Amino acid sequence: MSKLEIVSMVKINGVWYRQEEVPEDQFKKLLEDKITESMQNLGFRKDKEPEPDLL
Repeated sequence: MSKLEIVSMVKINGVWYRQEEVPEDQFKKLLEDKITESMQNLGFRKDKEPEPDLL
């Protein structure tokens, strides 16, 4: 049986990168920005930034 490998990739400036290749803090910021954008497209709004120690 073949081994299944699931890879998380992110596209930055038109180039695909494995999640492991992107610095963790940069990846978190990209993900936060994308989630915020998606939620705003659905009609939600972000009231306040989360506390830094909760991240």
